[in-house]
Amino acid sequence: MADEAKVVLEALRKLTGTNDIYKVIEADEIIAELPYQMTKLQLSAAIRDLRDREFIKVKYFTPDEYCLLTVKTKEEAPVVDGGEVYEATAVTTVQKAEKVKPASSKKAFWMGFLGAFLGSGVVMSIAIILLELVFK
Repeated sequence: MADEAKVVLEALRKLTGTNDIYKVIEADEIIAELPYQMTKLQLSAAIRDLRDREFIKVKYFTPDEYCLLTVKTKEEAPVVDGGEVYEATAVTTVQKAEKVKPASSKKAFWMGFLGAFLGSGVVMSIAIILLELVFK
């Protein structure tokens, strides 16, 4: 995430909190919380970036006003298991991709073959029934 977006996210968390409630915030309020000056256009781009990366949810926004809520990340929420609290770790998209196993080519071939065989059997059965009805 860009440094600009990180700074905007921190300012939004100060203003909205993380209590799962949408809040209406003026752009000037957000800019006042930032450690350096930013234009409304830059702020809008940073908010769109945060929305696309699912750090915030936006109901609507205008150049001067935003209705949004900040989403709790996995780093913020502790994991509780049997009364013990564990530190949560962020899962990257690369780690998510590693968990998905592609289907083997043999399995894909046999599933396709079986599907084609059953499909042709159904079509042949319908054709036989129709032929029997027509030629009686």
